[in-house]
Order: sequence, then C-alpha cells, then structure tokens
Amino acid sequence: MAVMHDSPAPGSGDRLSVGEKIGYSLGDAAANFVFMTMIVFQQKFAFSAEFVGEFWLGQMSKLVI
Repeated sequence: MAVMHDSPAPGSGDRLSVGEKIGYSLGDAAANFVFMTMIVFQQKFAFSAEFVGEFWLGQMSKLVI
C-alpha cells in the first residue's frame, strides 16, 4: 500500500529558494542556447542549399522577428 504524504497543493504560497531560481534560470538559458544554435545552423544549411542570398535571408529573418 502506497504511503500518502500531506504536501501542499502547487501555488499555495510556497516560494522557490534562490538556488532553485538560479537553477531554473541556468536550465532555461541552456535550452535557449541549444534551440537558437540549431535554428542558426538549420537556416544556414537550408538557405545555402537552395542558393538564397544572405541579403534575402536577412530580409526574411526580419519578418519572423
């Protein structure tokens, strides 16, 4: 039989410690770095493979951002 622990519901006033906030921030930064790196490499490969000039790549990136 599983033991049930009395734990407060999420959002019931518990706060994150500074260490947890730093940890989450570093995790978010690392995920963002990996995601943006993949976008840059995939964009560069895709547009160089189709012979789209860098000028047009810059113009298209302005539309997305």
